[in-house]
Amino acid sequence: MGTQYYKQAITVDTSGGGTSTEFSVVDLLYGRLLIPDGANTAFTFYESDRVGGTFHLCDDVGTNGVLTVPSAASAPKSVALPTVLIGSRVLKIVAGTAKVTVTLLGKSN
Repeated sequence: MGTQYYKQAITVDTSGGGTSTEFSVVDLLYGRLLIPDGANTAFTFYESDRVGGTFHLCDDVGTNGVLTVPSAASAPKSVALPTVLIGSRVLKIVAGTAKVTVTLLGKSN
């Protein structure tokens, strides 16, 4: 089948129970998050075993599940999806300050 490239828009809300997009990275080899101008500088990751399931904090990401974007997001940023999340069944990201749509880019075999 060969290499497949992946692109998905993901809504990141400020509440775990909000409208954050649930998405899977089970087939990805690696991924990057494209963050638009003025977006958040911190994202908290949660994982579930199924869509619509109970989400649990990914405590091994960043500091207590929070990935911090290295500098102020006054310009578009691209950050790596933490490698410990690759292969996760279903993920959800919660924003630190404001709802935003990020783009997940990835590659799978």
